Amino acid sequence: TIFWSASAYAQPNITSFSGSLSNKGTLTITGSGFGTKAQAAPLKWDDFENGTIGNDLTGWPYLYSSNGINPKYGNDQLRSNSTLSLKQDFTTNAQYNSTFGLIGLSPQTKYYITFYKYMTTSGGASRNYKIFMLWGGAPAEWDKGPRNGFTYFPSTVSSVLYSEDCTAGTSTGTTWGDSSASAILTNSWNRFEWYIDVGDVSVANAKMYYWLDGILKVKMENFVSRTSNCTPTNLYLNAYFATDTNNARSYMWVDDVYVDITQARVEIGNAPTWAASTHREIQIPSVWSGTSITITVNRGSFANFNNAYLYVIDADGNVNTNGYLL
Repeated sequence: TIFWSASAYAQPNITSFSGSLSNKGTLTITGSGFGTKAQAAPLKWDDFENGTIGNDLTGWPYLYSSNGINPKYGNDQLRSNSTLSLKQDFTTNAQYNSTFGLIGLSPQTKYYITFYKYMTTSGGASRNYKIFMLWGGAPAEWDKGPRNGFTYFPSTVSSVLYSEDCTAGTSTGTTWGDSSASAILTNSWNRFEWYIDVGDVSVANAKMYYWLDGILKVKMENFVSRTSNCTPTNLYLNAYFATDTNNARSYMWVDDVYVDITQARVEIGNAPTWAASTHREIQIPSVWSGTSITITVNRGSFANFNNAYLYVIDADGNVNTNGYLL
């Protein structure tokens, strides 16, 4: 058990922490300006460490495969310090779906989603790869809105972050044209993050953000996302990889999935400022108030927390720009 106290300058403002820095230890962060978080715990957190190699994923209400190969626990691609990850198989013509997700969600207008992913490919380029889908309708009712998500088009080295109204096909999305980021990343673990706020009905106040390895790549703001009182109710992750063209094939591995209805969260970074941190690991809160947060420590792939720093992000996305040294 450790205790350290000092002053820090930033908002939110961390002034001290106490507890254990061991993996899955309990740490309490004290300060001010943390804001509110109605449910301290995230909507879903999974590091897949409690599974059994080769068995179907458990603990998620939605699994779907187009050819009988559901997402499974595996250990053939792992992040440092991990013993298991989730493996998805897209290696036959008929195996284009290997989906896991959350369904029947209560109506919400805001979602924060992040996970790490490793991917290998063979054959030619797939025509379509849906990395996340936050849609409405009944589960697997693909033609109903609202529809929000991020899709790669590997054959044209492009991608799109999109938002569609309650009637499918009414798109208010925009295409991201950064070809260096639009190419599918393979043979490396990469962190993906999205924040979606569908805004008010018929009001141009919706926003969607996409970060890759901590770098903001797409920012969509001040647009109308919905023209009636509809909200997304189903989240599908790594849902679809087209295998029907170019003999495209892929294996994918996913780890440390964190889903919430706010971007309020705690992270540990590897640099004294948020902007300079090139490696961040999300932490798991269990208690949250404006002046105190209790987390379960997630070591992630950090070898240790020497020269690591605490960051608190509030519901509006504000973060202490200067980290608090652990």
